[in-house]
Parts: sequence; C-alpha cells; structure tokens
Amino acid sequence: MNNKKIFKINILNKLIDLGVGSVESFFPKNYSYSKLGREILGFDNTDKNEYLNKKELSSVLSQLKRDGLVQRSGSKMKSIWKATHEGKKYIQKAGKELLVQEDGVQRLVIFDIPEKDRKKRNWLRNKLISLKYKMLQKSVWIGYAPLPKRLMREINLMRLQSHVYIFSVKSETD
Repeated sequence: MNNKKIFKINILNKLIDLGVGSVESFFPKNYSYSKLGREILGFDNTDKNEYLNKKELSSVLSQLKRDGLVQRSGSKMKSIWKATHEGKKYIQKAGKELLVQEDGVQRLVIFDIPEKDRKKRNWLRNKLISLKYKMLQKSVWIGYAPLPKRLMREINLMRLQSHVYIFSVKSETD
C-alpha cells in the first residue's frame, strides 16, 4: 500500500474518530504540539521535508469527497467534513488490507533513531500508525499484530535494524 493511500486513510480515520471536522481542526493555531501531532498522525510530507499544509489537506478531502468517502456541508470557507457510510466501509476494508490479523500477542516497538535520520523516524511512526499501533511515548509503541515481513525488510534496507527493537509479550494462563 503506498504512502498516499495510507495518508488518505489516516485523514478518513481521524474524521471518523472526530465525527466531523474542518480543515482548521487539523491545524490548531494555539497549541505548540500541533506540529508534532500532525507528524504523528501521518500528516508529514517526507518528500518535501515539510508538513502538510491547508491547501494539500483540502485537496485530499476533495478527492475523498469525489470518491464518495466524505461529505461536505457549510460554505466553502467554513466547510465541515464528515465520513460517509461508504467511507466507514472503506476503512474497514482498508484495515484488513493494512493489518496482519491480531494474534493476541502484545508487542512493543522501541526505537532510537538519530535526529539526522528524522525522515526515517517519521516514516516508521507512520507505518506503526497504519498498523494500529498506539504510542506510549514518542519512541515506544504498542500493538497486537505481528509486523509484516515487508516492513521488516524495509527496516533492514533503510539500515535501521540497530535502532529498532521489537519485543513480544505473551502470557500463559493456567
């Protein structure tokens, strides 16, 4: 699955979580952590090393609307966006495509990727988000699905294997 599709899925997922949202809701002005929040939510454009801007977000929302996955209400300048029933079905289907089936084994992914490799760090965070892993701390993530072999190969190709640690925790019941 390409990054553009994951990006669209992240936005659609956030609209489903929020119920409704506006372009402004993705760019709160008064919160210093909003830039980091956009990065963690997968709104980082690593090709340009810039963050998604309002114009790009509007473009993605328009594409989602054209595909029937979201609907817009209100004036163009103050649009309110909401996921449609088709959008929710799409997320369920995309989730099956994105996720390896959960197997009940809790996994911790811990990484310490140097600042000079910030793009790689952001890439890994986006991959973990797409796999429904949750952040415990900035570099500690938890999930219940095995990491796909393709992701493990990409970690090796990017020479991150010495910076990424994966622990599985399985409890036995009597």
